[in-house]
Amino acid sequence: QNYYILLILTDGQFTDIYDCIGAIVEASDYPMSIIIIGVGNADFTDMERLDADKKTLQHNGRKASRDIVQFVPFNKYISHPSALPAAVLAELPRQVEEYYRLRRITPYLQTLQ
Repeated sequence: QNYYILLILTDGQFTDIYDCIGAIVEASDYPMSIIIIGVGNADFTDMERLDADKKTLQHNGRKASRDIVQFVPFNKYISHPSALPAAVLAELPRQVEEYYRLRRITPYLQTLQ
């Protein structure tokens, strides 16, 4: 029972946002989350769209089964960097829980001895 996290650091937009949306919609069925950190002063409007907090991503008529992307603009946290980790990881617990719940999988809990 593995769960994967893809961390992307970018200083700009992806070149083909529609292919990217398609890949994210496909990936929403897999045990993974995507965290995107935007670095610099680029226009990150499309990255905000990938975060799908307001509207479920859709590609060629297929909707994402769940939201798997968290986008964080690094510059927003320059004046208070200690808040960056919380922002980066804010959606991860819900994304992991949602993946296992939708598949009726009980996460394996290992006890420390």
